[in-house]
Amino acid sequence: MIEGLAEQEHPVAPLELLLDLVFVFAFTQVTTVMGEDPTWRGLGHALLILAVLWWAWAAFAWLTNTVDADEQAVWGTMFIAMAALFVAALAVPDAFVGTASCSASRS
Repeated sequence: MIEGLAEQEHPVAPLELLLDLVFVFAFTQVTTVMGEDPTWRGLGHALLILAVLWWAWAAFAWLTNTVDADEQAVWGTMFIAMAALFVAALAVPDAFVGTASCSASRS
């Protein structure tokens, strides 16, 4: 059984490593959220963002283990997804900015 698993293993593609770096950047952006609001509410926001990022990272880890990242169609799709993730990571510090004023205006 272990021999069958060894045959399915493939080397890590450079695109997978670049995708991991984009996720690392996204995870470090959460520290900005914590720094701007060092309260229990800020911690809750940061944990929520971390949960979403962790879920996305686990999905990409599963995907890159399932398909060959060196195929052209897969490579292009992953590159577009990575660019979208980078833009989302840039927006992480402002994820909950303005949410209090929206709920206060409803009252």
